[in-house]
Amino acid sequence: MDLVGRYDDELTVDEEAVTLFRDLAAEHPARHQPDLADALNNLGNTFHNVRRYDDALTAYKESHALFEALAGDQPWHDSDVALLEQKVRKLLRELGREKESVRFAL
Repeated sequence: MDLVGRYDDELTVDEEAVTLFRDLAAEHPARHQPDLADALNNLGNTFHNVRRYDDALTAYKESHALFEALAGDQPWHDSDVALLEQKVRKLLRELGREKESVRFAL
């Protein structure tokens, strides 16, 4: 299988995981929001790999917001928040959106 085909398959799996965990998190937020946040991070990584940068940014930002909300009660997610903040800021800089990158960190 070529690289493009591999990423197409990975994108399909990642999108299905997000859909599944979105439904589960709606029913049982405390149990499945971390899974949804992880799935969104994985989806963002795949979007980044196939150069769909705006989609990657959207997935990373949603993952960041979920982890940030979780970190208030579950401080072990602080590292997830920091990692997603770095990914968002780096991608914004790569897209030439330096001011937005700085504002995101505030």
